[in-house]
Amino acid sequence: MSNSNREELQAFSKIVKATQGADFGPALQSSLSRRRFFIAGGATISFGALLAACGGTTDTGIARIGDSPEKTELVDAPVTDIALLRTATSLEHNAIFVYETVAAAGLLSGDAATLAARFLSASQDGRKVRAPWRNGAG
Repeated sequence: MSNSNREELQAFSKIVKATQGADFGPALQSSLSRRRFFIAGGATISFGALLAACGGTTDTGIARIGDSPEKTELVDAPVTDIALLRTATSLEHNAIFVYETVAAAGLLSGDAATLAARFLSASQDGRKVRAPWRNGAG
């Protein structure tokens, strides 16, 4: 225990010893009535609102109604074969996910279910065929 902590503990113990046996009940009850508590709370909130309204006008960067960030132009990126291949692969993965989800949920029946199963099979086969291209393209 450090010296400052020891000194604080000794000062606290002196206060406790000095107040032992004292009856603070009536004094606290008369000075902190419910009515005074609500008056003090209302005054504190009112003062806080007044202080906030009179505060500075620093920009916090938080968007408000009517505020919008400045428009930035999109970068004109070239569309290469690699970008097209990756976009097509992403679409194919999404289609496979949808086919698998619909099949697992049993939402289709009859010819529609058969057709969806063929689409799923073709998409999975195509994904396997195009995997070396996609992986080799970087």
